[in-house]
Amino acid sequence: MSLESISGLIATSCGMAFIWPQVARCYRRKTVEGLSSTTVLVGLINPVFWTIFGYSTGRSIAVFANMNVAFAFFLITIKMVWMKVVNPIIATTMLTVTIIYCYIMNSISPYVVGVTGLIISTPMFLPQLLRAFQTEQLYGVSIWSNILFSIQCGFWVVYGVEVQEWLYIYPNVFLVPCGLIIAWRVWNSRRSFEAQNAGHSS
Repeated sequence: MSLESISGLIATSCGMAFIWPQVARCYRRKTVEGLSSTTVLVGLINPVFWTIFGYSTGRSIAVFANMNVAFAFFLITIKMVWMKVVNPIIATTMLTVTIIYCYIMNSISPYVVGVTGLIISTPMFLPQLLRAFQTEQLYGVSIWSNILFSIQCGFWVVYGVEVQEWLYIYPNVFLVPCGLIIAWRVWNSRRSFEAQNAGHSS
């Protein structure tokens, strides 16, 4: 197998897996504490751009990975709507406008859709990163989701280099450290929480 195939396969596998620990945590623990609603809403619409771009440029692995991510973020959005953290009208409007925009722009050029996805996806995790530093209340955030996210981004960089497609390289280079830093902050938050509980019980 070529490096392109291996990196694409690993990136796709991590891309399909990374968000599910977060979905599981939201539904199993019945909490979205610490999650950024902005990041979740952008996560809901961002895969639409990359799914259409991947389909239009003949890259099926990107299509499969992003359809999976879109469905997972949809489930998280539903949970946040249910817990009154996200306004359902805003979420529905954002998704509808994105689909219409992609449909129109794709008829002009798939790269218009790809560049738009690039602009949106690059700062996507900044609200979550900011929230991770603003609060210690990160109980609803999954460590594994953020670690797998960074691994995924790293292999998308390798894949982008191999297929010589900068639209896969640029946002993911920026996003790799974001996931790792968030995971580190969540881990520290849980250690502090456990230490406080131990102090109260002693």
